[in-house]
Amino acid sequence: MSILPIFPVLFVLSFFTLAFSAALEVGPGKTYSRIESAYASANSGDTILVYPKAANAAYDSVAVYLTKRKLLIRGVLPGGRVVLDGTGYDYSGVGSVPRAMFQFNQGADSCVVENFEIFGCQNSSYNGAAFRINQVNDITIRNCDIHNNDMGLMSNGTVTDNSAADQLVENCIVHENGNTADPGYNHNFYMGGMSVTIRGCNVYGATTGHDIKSRAHLTIVEGCRVHDCQNREFDLVDDNGVTTVAGSHALLSGCVIVKAQNASGNKTVIHFGQDGGYDHDGTLYVVHCTIVTPYISPVVDLSAPSAGVSFTNTIVTVPSGTQSGQVLVNARNGAVMTNAAGRYMWMSSGFSAPAGGTFDHISIGAAGIVPKFTNAAVGDYSLADSEAGIVDAGLDYASITLPQSLAGRQPVAFQVPLGFFNRIFVGNPDIGAYEWKNGPNGVRNSVRTFKPDYKTFTVGKGVVDARGRMVAGNKYLLNQNRIAAGCLFEKSGKNMIWLKN
Repeated sequence: MSILPIFPVLFVLSFFTLAFSAALEVGPGKTYSRIESAYASANSGDTILVYPKAANAAYDSVAVYLTKRKLLIRGVLPGGRVVLDGTGYDYSGVGSVPRAMFQFNQGADSCVVENFEIFGCQNSSYNGAAFRINQVNDITIRNCDIHNNDMGLMSNGTVTDNSAADQLVENCIVHENGNTADPGYNHNFYMGGMSVTIRGCNVYGATTGHDIKSRAHLTIVEGCRVHDCQNREFDLVDDNGVTTVAGSHALLSGCVIVKAQNASGNKTVIHFGQDGGYDHDGTLYVVHCTIVTPYISPVVDLSAPSAGVSFTNTIVTVPSGTQSGQVLVNARNGAVMTNAAGRYMWMSSGFSAPAGGTFDHISIGAAGIVPKFTNAAVGDYSLADSEAGIVDAGLDYASITLPQSLAGRQPVAFQVPLGFFNRIFVGNPDIGAYEWKNGPNGVRNSVRTFKPDYKTFTVGKGVVDARGRMVAGNKYLLNQNRIAAGCLFEKSGKNMIWLKN
């Protein structure tokens, strides 16, 4: 008896799975008038395309309880986002009623939602959210504007089940979420589970809680602008069976972090430790960040016995340069200062390396001196001038030691007003979130590489400029997503190089 080889069988199954995936359309004149009805008809692997109503009027009371995997739900509005309004709907979480506009439940792994503006999600528990990731993996939220909900995004999972792993929130604006009826407990982000990455996002102005609160085993925030919260910008705290597992780290990389000048609540910038009585067995790594705070409250507050912090290539400054007695790291609640370290930092004169930690290659600015930023008023904290102790003063990126769970990541920086770009170094990097534009890395600061499939990759109509770069209208990948406009490209081997205009 002959046995059929397994690989051709798998290929045939994959072919038929792709061949029979469908695109379901929602909107005026389309097959479906609501996202929920399209979802009811969808199969795993399908795409739901949501077109705007006239004048981009909002779809109201949207509530999608997802249990199907590999769905793509995309708003289709070139240059904008399709509006979804939850006002008046009770996102109760009772039975099959979701606690969020999009709630991903068991079975809904590997889904993507993109290109929506979402607001008005509330409930009587004050934790109605735009998105909730409930113990499922590989969920991506991209290019959404999330505001004025009880919560922006929520998630939960465990290390034992490896659930809520590989969450990705990318290129989103998340702002002004919170509920004054429950002050201090509503946040822009409230994440948990195995691992979450927040990349290229503008996160600001949580009205009653924190900008980013996370109880996840691994929290990675890279190339983001996090600012102007009424409480902490980051509250990275404990969860029994999650942060008590060794290696419960957090990485803040390439971020601009700015405290509000008029913060009414907790003025600490970053809290790493506990608020529930359990340990936090890991280290907060702050790499190539620019941190601005006018307060004497700690930049990092450690509050668990196994919690630590490590700064590298980071600027810590004040807006005026004249504040005194500022605290870089505080240790309490069983935390110890010997778990604090920093290398290759520039700090304004009000700061000093804390006693008990391990700090070296620290530059302290003269009184009244702050780095010159290009346009801080609009959030552009790129360097506007060569600064002693900052430009070419950093540790080579390849020499920065990170645990395996965080290592090997391409360093990125926030792209004003939204998004991120790869940061590539030539020689010693500059300290902080950006390279000085006139330095040796400046012209390569915006390079981003990818490997397209040439059978489906297009760049639109374009011309070649004086430097031999192709000026393209759009950039597309396999699924024909438009992810950039007005970009410059040039070929390098099998890669296309994307350079900022």
